[in-house]
Amino acid sequence: MYYGKPKQGTQKFHAYATACIVMYGRRYSLALTWVRRHETTVVALTRLLDRIEELGLKIHCLLVDRAFFNVPVVEFLQSRELPFLMPVMFRGRKPKKKRPLTGLHWIKRQPAGWYSHTLKNRKRQVSIRVCVAYRTHKNRKDGQRVQQKLLFGAWRVAGAPTEIRHRYRKRFGIESSYRQMRPAKIYTCTRDPHLRLVFVAVALLLRNLWVWIHETLLADGRGDSQTIRLERLRFKRLLDWIACSVVTQLHDGSTPCLILDG
Repeated sequence: MYYGKPKQGTQKFHAYATACIVMYGRRYSLALTWVRRHETTVVALTRLLDRIEELGLKIHCLLVDRAFFNVPVVEFLQSRELPFLMPVMFRGRKPKKKRPLTGLHWIKRQPAGWYSHTLKNRKRQVSIRVCVAYRTHKNRKDGQRVQQKLLFGAWRVAGAPTEIRHRYRKRFGIESSYRQMRPAKIYTCTRDPHLRLVFVAVALLLRNLWVWIHETLLADGRGDSQTIRLERLRFKRLLDWIACSVVTQLHDGSTPCLILDG
């Protein structure tokens, strides 16, 4: 069990980490691992990257979640010669008023561009580059256009701030993969971590199948000019077809037995 912030009435969760590949805008989940309660992020990340190496894939750029923005992870990625891009996470207290800003707080006040930064903890330090970029979006309350400043930590990654922002947007699809797999995940109250991991893996495999069908059979065009038509086959319809096929082939036609507790 993994303990985190309260959500839907509980603080205990089964936590997982996945590695996805993005090709022509299509996302495929390639590796899955659980995240144990007291293990570090480096340990979970190592299992995912080892699995990617077993598949024979070469990583050109690793897009990482902001939770991995710390000295041990950066040291680990640099030791494995992996270029990475991740959002900056501010930790600790905010600087007091009328005191000069330093570090990431000083970079946050700077215009768009690249800046050098030394990430430190109590014992070690590593050097990275920080990219300052902007995004413009509409405020949900008043509908006005507002500008938001974004900071990304990077190593062996180059490009204009706008390019960096667009490149990292590809990672947002990982959250979409978790949301899309929910209809395929088996609902259970078991606390067996091995069984629950299998259920999550099956759901991700079914989602990969759905993406593959759209890419190879239902899309218009090929490569970068390919157009996906999701209305041709929704994920829920694919799951219904699979369920009907399983019932047709495996059900023996007998009447289900119901046990009622009085």
